[in-house]
Amino acid sequence: MAYNKFLLFLLGLSCLACQKVAPIERPMTQWLAPNQLPVNSLLLHGDSLYIGLGNLFDQGGVWATALDSPSWDSLLLLDHAVRDLQWLEDRLYAYPIGNTVYYRAGGIWSGLYMPGWEFFSAGHFFSDSAGILVAGENLGQGRIHRLRGNGEFPNLLQADSFLHSFSDLAGRPNGQALAVGYGLILKTEDHGQNWTPMPPQGNYFRAISWPDSLNAFVAGDYGSVYKTEDGGESWQKLLSGRTMSPKYRWRSILALDQNRLAVGGKDGALLLSHDGGENWQKLAGLEGEEILSLAHDGQFWYLGTAQGHIWRFSD
Repeated sequence: MAYNKFLLFLLGLSCLACQKVAPIERPMTQWLAPNQLPVNSLLLHGDSLYIGLGNLFDQGGVWATALDSPSWDSLLLLDHAVRDLQWLEDRLYAYPIGNTVYYRAGGIWSGLYMPGWEFFSAGHFFSDSAGILVAGENLGQGRIHRLRGNGEFPNLLQADSFLHSFSDLAGRPNGQALAVGYGLILKTEDHGQNWTPMPPQGNYFRAISWPDSLNAFVAGDYGSVYKTEDGGESWQKLLSGRTMSPKYRWRSILALDQNRLAVGGKDGALLLSHDGGENWQKLAGLEGEEILSLAHDGQFWYLGTAQGHIWRFSD
């Protein structure tokens, strides 16, 4: 029995090693982000594109533009980076590093304040009275903050502390969420009250996408991409940093459904799959870019980069 398992393990490695990445070319349009700040987050809502910008303690904030005629409108200016954005019903949420989570309703910004300072990397509100924030600084201590309703807006509750930082978060309306970071993937089914480690470990997981209740995808800094088809209970490796050449360093992932996804990273690496990660195509023409964020409007892909560029191309 042990021998058979070893043979299956070797077969799996050989399949990954033989996996081919076919080059493709697409006509692309490039937009410049305001002040060419790093584009940490892209968010499509209606006919507009919202972007969260900034590089740690440089200028940052939130801007928006109509898709049919790009012209940036400044919505929120900060002196530090906005890492993540979310629309929930009629509210736009902005998650920056610092001590404030901002939300905008009816054109007016308000804030949820907390004592101290955090390197927030992502957030998710399940409703206007419950949410989760993940944070961490490089390989230092990581935290998951829970927010609960008390009147008109949630209060920040105590945080769960972990050994290393968290990079990204994906949640569902029923209170489930997956948090990814250095060395682990965690899952909660009760709005963040309790967390369970998932099987994949040992990678610096940078990004997650959860398009439906069963299927989710994660990408790691060491080149691996994993997929679950049962809501996170079990995972399979789609790409391996040990067998891919070159060894990609992923920063972002977006799955439109269980089959169509893109993963982006350093050195202009942007891979596309239309069959759930069985086969991949690499988009040419992005050399020198580090792809931090991804979005899709049903017709076009949008890529946000650390160099302050937004690229658009047709699917």
